Amino acid sequence: GALAGMNQADVRTWDDSIAWTAEAGAFRVDHLDSSYDLGCGLREGDLWCWPWARTEAVSIGPPWAGGTATFGGPTLVASGEQFTDVAVGAAFACALTSTHIVKCYSAGPPVQPGTPPLRTLVGTGGQTFCGLAMADSTAWCWRVVQGPITATQVPGSGAFVAISIEGGQDGQPGTACGLRADSTIACWGTGPLGNGATGGSASPQPIASSLTFASVTAGDGFACGRRANGETWCWGSNTAQRLGRPGGDALTPVLSATAVAQVAAGMNSVGAVQGSKAVRWGLFGDGAGHPLTPLGGLPDIPVASFSDNVTSCLRLGDGQVYCYLELWVASGTLDLDLYLPLQPIPQASR
Repeated sequence: GALAGMNQADVRTWDDSIAWTAEAGAFRVDHLDSSYDLGCGLREGDLWCWPWARTEAVSIGPPWAGGTATFGGPTLVASGEQFTDVAVGAAFACALTSTHIVKCYSAGPPVQPGTPPLRTLVGTGGQTFCGLAMADSTAWCWRVVQGPITATQVPGSGAFVAISIEGGQDGQPGTACGLRADSTIACWGTGPLGNGATGGSASPQPIASSLTFASVTAGDGFACGRRANGETWCWGSNTAQRLGRPGGDALTPVLSATAVAQVAAGMNSVGAVQGSKAVRWGLFGDGAGHPLTPLGGLPDIPVASFSDNVTSCLRLGDGQVYCYLELWVASGTLDLDLYLPLQPIPQASR
């Protein structure tokens, strides 16, 4: 069937009938990223994208099969490139080929930014993307527009194991952080950066902490690091409890959550896997800040990863994609934040 969940077909003959049922899963991907306008994933090296949580379709690649539905159906955008990574920003998707070349897609023909060979990609809610160079693991960033695009190296960038970015414009992230080989974190962009100061910096600044981390994720004006023991420490702006606790901004890291297996920050909120369950804190659809809250609408399957934009899509352990939807009534007495399965479409079956 075309829908996730239980599907039933009734088969009838002249004197008998039988009902046949089958459980259909959501659309599955190997890698996932999404913004407020667009979700994209890799399936066996091919790039698939879909508009989501909008009343109109976002134009990228072939016409959307989903029309004006809340979730447009996944559409095959590019194949044969053996993509290894994907990042999404606004209505743009950039993917990394097996030969470490970046290709970016929108409503027009693909754009190939002038970047050095890269080994990983990240994107923001806007049109800014960054990656780590194959040669020395330094950070390079660019803004996607139609026409020639040249990436620039982040000033003073050292070698990073991984980076995360959010917000920003003109080819530079609003807030960015990198995880270094010694498991420490350095951040740049909009402050506070966790280094004890309120201001920002164009070059990476070490956070003021002796802690070591296993991963890092940046929101807009704040960031979080997850330790190997599951502790998640955050710093920066605490608007709408983006640090997972009440109170003011934090100029240095503060403990936000424990027993976390995976964490990802969006513009104004953070999603995490705690135990085998998905949780979230920060700004929700009702415009208010919330402490750590379990997410609804998900099957009893561990969450494998959130996209960089938490209030968009996530991927379950079996590859199924679920995307965020806020349901509310005009009186304001009911406001539900939940994730719904991304619907597969027969035309996109492989």
